[in-house]
Amino acid sequence: MPPGSATRVGLRWRDAIANVALALLSSAFAIVCAEATVHLVGLAPPPGLFTVSDAEYARVPGIFSPNQSVIEGTGTRFAHPTRIDSLGYRGPDFPRLKEGGEFRILYVGDSFTYGHNVADHETLPAQLERQLSTACGAVRVINAGLSGSTIDGQDAMALRGLSVSPDLVVLMYHENDIDEMMDSRIWWQIAENRRIKSRFPVSLLYRLLRHSAIWTLAQDARRSVVLQPSQGAVQGGDRQVSAEAVEAAQREYGERLAALADTLRKVDLPFIFALFPHPESVRAGRGGRDYERIRQRAASLGLPTVDFLEAIQRSGTRVEDAFLVPEDYHPSALGYAIAAADLRDVVLTLAGPKACRAT
Repeated sequence: MPPGSATRVGLRWRDAIANVALALLSSAFAIVCAEATVHLVGLAPPPGLFTVSDAEYARVPGIFSPNQSVIEGTGTRFAHPTRIDSLGYRGPDFPRLKEGGEFRILYVGDSFTYGHNVADHETLPAQLERQLSTACGAVRVINAGLSGSTIDGQDAMALRGLSVSPDLVVLMYHENDIDEMMDSRIWWQIAENRRIKSRFPVSLLYRLLRHSAIWTLAQDARRSVVLQPSQGAVQGGDRQVSAEAVEAAQREYGERLAALADTLRKVDLPFIFALFPHPESVRAGRGGRDYERIRQRAASLGLPTVDFLEAIQRSGTRVEDAFLVPEDYHPSALGYAIAAADLRDVVLTLAGPKACRAT
């Protein structure tokens, strides 16, 4: 090496390191300033829920990062605290190992199961647990709901939930499930998100930024763009799609439902299929485009099937009281209570003394 070359190389490395350090400091300063600005102008939204990382996905059966407490529905009349337990499910904590005499139900579905815009104790799984506990004693209903999901992902949630030793599984269909199958499927979006945020250096940045207002604001903007196309299709059939695409999605739903029923049957686990209608279907007295087709498919598989459209109609409850309309099409606490009472009777009939073995 010519004289002085080592010195020049050393100087270049020193300059490069200094430039990188300066860039990092500048970026950090810019983030701090942006964070402060978002807070000062009042744009800072509350943090939302985080889904699991790769490490958490291998450790817990739920899909949410464990031990979270957030306020959802802020800025609306629906503001409420939400709790994610140590196993990644919505609701109060419970042990993975089932205590003797306890009857467990794993309740799987989308936002109608999760309980969008209602408090933890007002969700359908929570109200079903209370109604069964009144009749039977030691009962736990696990909320394995994931907003925006359909059976492609709900079947995986059901199988992952077998690790908590349920005595019965409930899968709930809603009228946008077929449309969700024709859109970008959230289960695979979450899987890709999980892979990305678990890789270095994103894993480090994610841990630093995920509680910041900038991150939350960006996620809110992203969700509004991603979710907007499906909001017009909540009743099932409101948007223009080809008959072939609808037929293919309906067929896939039926095939996945049959595969899940067969798997649960092999492990001797009772399986109930429930349907929750859109409020406009209640007004019309019949389900939308896919409703009857999916109901008939479940019946053809020999699944005990509960139609909450019929339960709401029998109750004589106004649509405005059973759902959060006009602001939101999800059920109210009262709507979930009606459904829980109907499902309770089916569970007691199906499980019989096993469900009430603690009394």
